[in-house]
Amino acid sequence: MCGRTTHDLSWPELHALFGVIGSAEDGTAGPPPNDFRSSWNIAPTTRNPICRLNRDGAREIAILRWGLVPSWAKDLKIGAQCINAVGETVAGKPAFRAAFKSRRCLVPARLFYEWQKTADPKVKKPYAIGLRSGQPMVFAGLWEWWKDPTGGEEYQTYAIVTTTPNDLMAKLHNRMPVILAPEDWPAWLGEVETTPEQRQALLRPYAADQMTAWPVDVRVGNVRNNDADLVVPIGEPLAA
Repeated sequence: MCGRTTHDLSWPELHALFGVIGSAEDGTAGPPPNDFRSSWNIAPTTRNPICRLNRDGAREIAILRWGLVPSWAKDLKIGAQCINAVGETVAGKPAFRAAFKSRRCLVPARLFYEWQKTADPKVKKPYAIGLRSGQPMVFAGLWEWWKDPTGGEEYQTYAIVTTTPNDLMAKLHNRMPVILAPEDWPAWLGEVETTPEQRQALLRPYAADQMTAWPVDVRVGNVRNNDADLVVPIGEPLAA
């Protein structure tokens, strides 16, 4: 499961991260969209940046709604159930198989959050998870077009692909987002030709020794709280 993330990169920094044309810090990336913003508490149904290939096969940054809505869906509601795609079955699931074949994307995140069960079933302990290097993570994502059959409004939505947990994440949850190394981005995006089996092989747990997790304030559980203090450690890092 991956249901809450953060990102704090500027518009030029996002272009530089993904090597998008116009990534220089001289303003050639152009102005950001009006709905582009950093967030310390990204939740499903919000609009967030992703990287994908445009119609010319070049990388672009786009702002999409989190919660994939298949083209055949009757309304947007299904998006709340499709924030994550299970990597082991993504190629065959009706909601995701078309996107897995031809609409894959990269989802940037500085951190993501997960909640650990405690002895009290009513209480869960929130953790922030990131890379030990402090660099942003990039998740494997899928995106789709959807047109409202009642009003004609078009939406572009995305989901984050998940996999089995590494030794660190297994202490928090039985799933984790697929974190892709830069050398795997071209294959996932479709810049190089791959077979379904080769794409499937990318959907594996990230190395636990390159990640870290620490407890944070329970305020993160309320999406209305959105400030940098949410990621301040309130205890010792979790040992893998």
